[in-house]
Amino acid sequence: LVTCLFKQERPRISLKKWSEAFKNVPTGPRLHEIIYHSTELLGAVKELRPFSDQKTVDLTRTLHQLMVQMQEAERELVAWTANVAYAWHFHAFDSDKYVFPEWSRRIMDIPGRPPKIDIYNESGMASGWNQYRCTRIKLNETIMECADWIAAQVVSSDPNIGTFANTVMDQAQHKELREQSNRTIIQMVDDISSSVFAHCLGAVNGDGDDALLGARTLRFYMLMFPVFVVISGTQHNPALKAHLVESKRMSWLKQLLTYISQVLGISQAGAFVDHFFKED
Repeated sequence: LVTCLFKQERPRISLKKWSEAFKNVPTGPRLHEIIYHSTELLGAVKELRPFSDQKTVDLTRTLHQLMVQMQEAERELVAWTANVAYAWHFHAFDSDKYVFPEWSRRIMDIPGRPPKIDIYNESGMASGWNQYRCTRIKLNETIMECADWIAAQVVSSDPNIGTFANTVMDQAQHKELREQSNRTIIQMVDDISSSVFAHCLGAVNGDGDDALLGARTLRFYMLMFPVFVVISGTQHNPALKAHLVESKRMSWLKQLLTYISQVLGISQAGAFVDHFFKED
């Protein structure tokens, strides 16, 4: 399901089977049902991209309908947070006042670290929350894409198409939508950054340094997808990139990935560094 979300492809397994698989997870099936529906919408938009140079009333109408459905999925995700079990609530701490253990100072005691850190009851909960955040990021990226697509229809040489496109979304609405989506994306990115430290906390099965390192490696591996969503998002979102660069978070993410690669041996993290930080 996570792969479908990132690739923006319709799920190949029915919702009924997914619901059965997730009915006993701590988050409950609702979150995964919304993610499933979101991937269907993202996949529908992806299937329209080959026709991006076309300007027709039918295409504009379809884009607008998909955009409205994605906005509804956004609202459903926000509603999920209001009803999540109390055990899934997390607590925020000021990172400037938090005393980090020595092993973590290489990634948490450097410039660009998030201004707050979130602590969860279990490290796996941070991963569950990040699935929610990544879904909202991908939805808002695609909402903006649809909005830009509809805005481009306004200047169509066919006045009927232009008039219809302007009816479903005028210039002021387009600007407001982009600003709102960017605010949401930046908030989700900041929250993912704040979850990093939580991936290394919690009980460890076994004794000794090897057990601790093994648990930490597995938990940091669960960070790869959300970190990839964050960094890849900067490739086509100037507002997000400016936020990460100005806050020095971009350089912090590079240090984080370098640590995960060199200390924990997760080669995927090193590949991310080579791909996204080539200019450095």
